Amino acid sequence: MWNYLFFIVYLRQKDRTEFTGPESYVWHLLQKGSTDWFPRLRTLSIDPDGSDSDQADQQRVRHQIAETNAMVLELRRQLATIRSDALEQRRQNFLLRLRKPGDVPPSFQQLYMERSGSKFF
Repeated sequence: MWNYLFFIVYLRQKDRTEFTGPESYVWHLLQKGSTDWFPRLRTLSIDPDGSDSDQADQQRVRHQIAETNAMVLELRRQLATIRSDALEQRRQNFLLRLRKPGDVPPSFQQLYMERSGSKFF
């Protein structure tokens, strides 16, 4: 409660041209004699009927975050599988392009040595 009194004193001492939006709003209400800006038996997080709407909202957001995290993990797993499959397919295609009809599939090291004329390792 004392903070509100200090705020009113602060507004009275401050230059009117330097008010922020909320300060201007409160100042105009004070000039009219209105105390609508002053919280009376209520807060932003608790409804007058006693229910806590912010907690319900926070719980809903936590649930949505948990669902999103689960989806991200599943998508990562699927992406890893797709990458692995694509890499294996590229490897198989590479080996097939290097083969001549009738050849026995050689190892990659043998192919490298034949094509480049140098040792692989």
